[in-house]
Amino acid sequence: MNKKIAIITGAGGGIGSATAKLFSENNYKCVIVDVDEKNAIRTIETLQNMNDHIHIIANVSKSKEINNVVETTINMFSRIDVLINLAASNRGSFEISDNIEQRWDKTIENDLKSVYLMSERVVVEMAKNGGGSIVNIGSIAGGYLGSHSLPYSASKAGIVAITKSHARIYGSYGIRVNCIVPGIIETSMVHNSVAQRENNYFDIIKQHTPLKRWGLPEEIAEAILFAASDKCLFMTGSTIIIDGGATLTLGPRLDEILPFKWEKFKPNF
Repeated sequence: MNKKIAIITGAGGGIGSATAKLFSENNYKCVIVDVDEKNAIRTIETLQNMNDHIHIIANVSKSKEINNVVETTINMFSRIDVLINLAASNRGSFEISDNIEQRWDKTIENDLKSVYLMSERVVVEMAKNGGGSIVNIGSIAGGYLGSHSLPYSASKAGIVAITKSHARIYGSYGIRVNCIVPGIIETSMVHNSVAQRENNYFDIIKQHTPLKRWGLPEEIAEAILFAASDKCLFMTGSTIIIDGGATLTLGPRLDEILPFKWEKFKPNF
């Protein structure tokens, strides 16, 4: 059986690495894309049949670098069957600060613009070959827990909007577009978060989550594989929330649950 070709952006991160590993075990050749070469190499070394895969160092918020990713993939494998848009930045500090414009621009560029530009470029190649599958990665911060980190939350909400729009626009070309929306996942990004270190933020969310734990990267990878696969060929424009039930119990209650002094996060005027 011919192996399918999957581009995975942000493949050097926790979820990205787990996703690449799972795809390699399920008859895919992976194009590992990350801005950090060490992380990309670390991921590719974990993959089954390592020589089937390639890694490309790229900032996928830049059109020129996106073109290089796509052209390299086509030159190597002749087609693109799956795109996984995982590249994202750390949500950063919650506090209002003087660099608000810089923070907004950086987050939107890394987390939202990258998804839009990467998808727009890849659909051209998918359409030539009769279709494909795009899986975007959002966050519950995009609609449920995001009032305290606005740029990050706005970017994740935007990813859901892109998912629905692209599903409608490109469905006639045989291209499916879906979005996986994780809750708090056990990754280095979570452990290194300013909010976690200073306020025990994510631990408190875990205590109020019905399943009483964080998710695992491998659990998100399984959902990504399902959404990308031929097992759900009639699914497009869908959003799948995988959060241990966090959005059932939190949402508008977040301000009551978290022991923050919210004045710290509000502008002075």
